[in-house]
Amino acid sequence: MSGSHSQGRPSLVGVLAAVFYAGLLAAQGGAGGLTFEQLAGLRSVTSAVISPDEASIAYTLTVPRRPGIDDDGPAWVELHVIGAGGRDQTYVGGDVKVSQIAFSPDGSLIT
Repeated sequence: MSGSHSQGRPSLVGVLAAVFYAGLLAAQGGAGGLTFEQLAGLRSVTSAVISPDEASIAYTLTVPRRPGIDDDGPAWVELHVIGAGGRDQTYVGGDVKVSQIAFSPDGSLIT
């Protein structure tokens, strides 16, 4: 997949980057910087794969536990998918650890 626009649409990689950049800006909450709670709650994309038809992106999102609320332990890793319209959907979330994601050759399944 190239970084160019296809049929007047922005690339999915560009959409993904814009979504997470906007989220980071919102989390900063102005000139004061990040609070401890915001810093402890930062999420990160750990891997991403593009479907064979380039219509969607599947990615893993590391979600830290909430201090003082969740039991101690490592962060959870969820599976999310962004479709061609830019809509982000959680496919597998919560207390999970998804890894090594891939699309099937025809793009109909995520493994």
